Amino acid sequence: MSDGSKSHDYANSFAEALRRSSDIKIIEEDKASTNYFRAEVGGVQIAISPLASHVEWWEKPSVGFTRMRKELGCKWGVVLLALSESKVDGFLIWGSDFDGLFGEHSKVHSDVVEKAERMGQAHRFDDFPKFVELLSS
Repeated sequence: MSDGSKSHDYANSFAEALRRSSDIKIIEEDKASTNYFRAEVGGVQIAISPLASHVEWWEKPSVGFTRMRKELGCKWGVVLLALSESKVDGFLIWGSDFDGLFGEHSKVHSDVVEKAERMGQAHRFDDFPKFVELLSS
């Protein structure tokens, strides 16, 4: 299985697990070919791009995600997930922080994410309730 298809599968699995385990409403996208989705939390729409890790780095969000979030004009964030069969483990980085941190870079490296966490720009979560709490803040 290619890294691209792993990322899409993981994004879809993440959205499906959120749908089952929380008060978040997932708004359907074309799941077969995307690695992003829209969610509604407390009446607020949020565009989310969950990205599965490669070893110590992640690809940047897709052109489709960038187009969607600009068209919607809604709050947005990027979720960086570690590939794990046993638990949810990742970071949420809100849009303006993400753009400021990674700008034109084509990859997101873990050392920059760890620095962003120390600066309060990357928010770690290890379960769905914590993730939904971050979305609600």
